[in-house]
Amino acid sequence: MKICHMEAMKEIRALEEQKNMLIEDEARKSTVSYKEGEKSIPTDYSYVETRA
Repeated sequence: MKICHMEAMKEIRALEEQKNMLIEDEARKSTVSYKEGEKSIPTDYSYVETRA
């Protein structure tokens, strides 16, 4: 399958936008919520380090 340079750039741009949306969505969902009065669980887990 051959595509021209402009089509390839357009596809790359669309994939980059999709990747950025997924990363933003993942970052929003990477938080923990506790009920009022509930103790937090100490952890050494680092979402950023694990993702890297």
